[in-house]
Amino acid sequence: MTDDFPPPLPDGYECPPYTVPGWLNQDGLPTACVGDHPCPGFDPVTCEAPADEFPPALPLDPLPTENAAPVVVQPVPRELAETGPAQVVEPFAWAVAILLMGVIVFVASRDRGPRV
Repeated sequence: MTDDFPPPLPDGYECPPYTVPGWLNQDGLPTACVGDHPCPGFDPVTCEAPADEFPPALPLDPLPTENAAPVVVQPVPRELAETGPAQVVEPFAWAVAILLMGVIVFVASRDRGPRV
C-alpha cells in the first residue's frame, strides 16, 4: 500500500511572510504553508488599500434647477378598488349538487341489497 499523504514539513521550517504551516497529514503534522494574510490585496499592517490604487473621488455636481422636468407625485388611494361581489353562490351550488348526487347514489345502492 502506498502512502497517498504528502510528507510533513521539516522541523524548524520557516513559511514565507503571511503564510502559516497547514494542510495537515494523517498524523496531524503540517505538509505545506497556507495563506494567513489578514486582508488580502491590502497593506497587511493597516489593512488599507495603497494610495495609488484608487483614483481621487470626483466632486458631486449640484442638482440641476433650470430646465428640470417637474416631479409629479401620484396620490395613494386609501381604500381598495371596488371589485364586485364575491363569487360564492355558484361554487356553493355546485358543492351542494355534487353532495346530493353522492347521497342519492349511496341510498340507491343500499336499497338494492346484496348481489348474487
